[in-house]
Amino acid sequence: MISIGYFGSEFEKQWGISNKEKGLMGTIYQLGSLLGSYLWGSISDNYGRSFSLKRSIILLIIGGFLWIFSENIIEIYILCFISGIGNIGELVLTPVVFKEFCPIKNVSFATMLNIGFPIGGLLISIIVIIIRIIDSNHLEDWKFLTIIMVFCQILIFIDRIDMDETPGFLAVNQKPQKAKEVLQNVAKNNKSDLKIGKIEIQENISKNHSRIRILLSKTYLKSSILLSIIYFLILFGTFSLLLFMPRFLKNYSLITKYTVIGLQQVSGVPTNFLASYLVNTKLGRTRTLSYSLFIISVTIFLFSLANDIILV
Repeated sequence: MISIGYFGSEFEKQWGISNKEKGLMGTIYQLGSLLGSYLWGSISDNYGRSFSLKRSIILLIIGGFLWIFSENIIEIYILCFISGIGNIGELVLTPVVFKEFCPIKNVSFATMLNIGFPIGGLLISIIVIIIRIIDSNHLEDWKFLTIIMVFCQILIFIDRIDMDETPGFLAVNQKPQKAKEVLQNVAKNNKSDLKIGKIEIQENISKNHSRIRILLSKTYLKSSILLSIIYFLILFGTFSLLLFMPRFLKNYSLITKYTVIGLQQVSGVPTNFLASYLVNTKLGRTRTLSYSLFIISVTIFLFSLANDIILV
């Protein structure tokens, strides 16, 4: 969303798009995410987690490559939709892959995966500032950022080429021997001894039941509605702030804007370490998340009252 906010500001200069058109970029991106969240869930349950994770990054690479050659806002909307589908695959599948490879005692370390968000946001801010310093008058600076992002995605894809399927997926799909082989391979790569006992096979309900129907059943309906409302409100506040931050800081130079955004992102690094610690204390996951959401709500409200760059 940080990059989309930057692109929106650049498209306003180059193509003269309105605030409504910039807002539609984020909306269409989220619609792609909505479709992708169900699509990748279905694909990963039927064909594998690693299989899906490799395809999601390919989709991002294709979308990013086409983004470089975009010439109008309609093409950008289409690519925002494609990027939303691809990116949500990265967001939802990476923790699952981690969990299904990781020993149960270390599953809480999955919280540390979120550290990639502030680091990535900080890198985008730094790259934008460097691009502007090097070439302050060019109207298509956004293409340089896109090229760098595509290059990073290609590196990620190369890193995943030889990634095994997760033991969890293999076990659920009646392949315990293959799951053992993958675990032994992981142990070998980490130069450790691993004694594998009996792998218990779980029933794979995804092939016989509708996942949506299960979520809307009497057992889970209340939780599904509450969680949907909660996450809608979370994303509405945080994504709106990221998307329109360049607009909020319109009276400042681009370097000042992205210095502020970079500081905002880097503050998330210690927060992730703190959250990773707190989920293993008496607070647990629920209270840690609740307190985090309360702090987010208060700071977003205070942000709306800020009237100078220091407070921002």
